[in-house]
Amino acid sequence: MNYLLPTHVHLDHCGACGTLARKYPNASVLVHPRGEPHLSDPTRLVKGAGELFGEQLMQRYGLPDPVENSRVRSVADDEAIDLGNGMTLRSIWTPGHASHHLSYILEGTGVLFTGDAVGLRHPTFPASMPTTPPPSFNLDKAVESLRRLSELTIKRLCTPHFGTLDGAGELFQRNISALIDWRSKLDSFISRGLSVDQMASELIEKVCEGIGRSVADVPQYVRVSIRVSVLGFVGYLKWKSE
Repeated sequence: MNYLLPTHVHLDHCGACGTLARKYPNASVLVHPRGEPHLSDPTRLVKGAGELFGEQLMQRYGLPDPVENSRVRSVADDEAIDLGNGMTLRSIWTPGHASHHLSYILEGTGVLFTGDAVGLRHPTFPASMPTTPPPSFNLDKAVESLRRLSELTIKRLCTPHFGTLDGAGELFQRNISALIDWRSKLDSFISRGLSVDQMASELIEKVCEGIGRSVADVPQYVRVSIRVSVLGFVGYLKWKSE
């Protein structure tokens, strides 16, 4: 193996890099320049994730091992990565979910490895939902990234949360619409003085209404994801207002 390619340095995407780097000693770990320091020293990642998800969950999943500095290589926007056998990945800087987020297109195939640029779609809960976590979610950049992706010739999305999806153009537009809708709803919730938990509950109800499902059917993973997304979106709105 020549490369490990975390799309960004949130722990559910890069947490195993140190372990995998030991297993594949010849592989370089490729990441956006803003993510490099966190692979070498994941202290801040662990602290931030612990504050969001709680120490019990962190202990259940385990803590990340650092990656040696010599193994980490930065990747710029629109950089070609030769995979051999005539296959090339091209990096696409897609900030919004995080400032250091990259997506990758497998040239000549129309296949895009999205990272979290296109949100969450749980296999047992067919609703497209934004993923807007703290600390660096930025709505304007997220929408801009989705519009940039929509201008490319992309047929299939390979998403980490969860699986492969066809109909890329429709999904990009659906995610843009969902982000704009969430902003409107959260602006209203803030003006009503709702707490984060109340906002999350309201959004869960709205998501269920949209797909005709009961609130009782919402998986715990989705509930946690929506609450974390509320925290990130509210942080962004506060930053914008200041």
